[in-house]
Amino acid sequence: MRVVVIQGGSYPDFERVKVDLTGASIKGTLPPPPPKPVGGRDPGPSAAELRITGKPIKYQGRGINLQLNATAAKFDLSHDEQGRALLVAREAESGNVSVDIAAADLQFILKAAATELAKQKGVSIQDLEVKLATQGPRAVDVQVRVKAKKLVMSGTVIVKVAPPPCVWARLMCPPCA
Repeated sequence: MRVVVIQGGSYPDFERVKVDLTGASIKGTLPPPPPKPVGGRDPGPSAAELRITGKPIKYQGRGINLQLNATAAKFDLSHDEQGRALLVAREAESGNVSVDIAAADLQFILKAAATELAKQKGVSIQDLEVKLATQGPRAVDVQVRVKAKKLVMSGTVIVKVAPPPCVWARLMCPPCA
């Protein structure tokens, strides 16, 4: 659908902003890199209530459901290295993010990205397995097992990660963490 609805207030202070990314597709074999602001920032718009929804957003043909809610969201205006305008999250009073993806879809997306990155180094990914275990409302243990081959050498790497609480803060508001 990809619709932006602004209700109440006037620029730069809005009451409610709703962004619907439902049906949007991310193209390419690798996830897009996060935008990197360069130079100074100027104060930008704010929203007393912000909601961003994508049910689903498609990547590699797989569905990812996204829901972000925030109150007192404030943004800065900046530019990237190519001079394109960026809206940069500065702070929010409160908020939450929910990402819902089927385990098989997550594994497919990660394998596709790993395969593309490995190909650049002359490595082929033979298998990739992801295991997630919930450790509470804000904690997930991640185990990734990758079987790769370069020339005649092959091996398996297992990576276990338990993201610390600060990761969740960065996911919620990257410039604030």
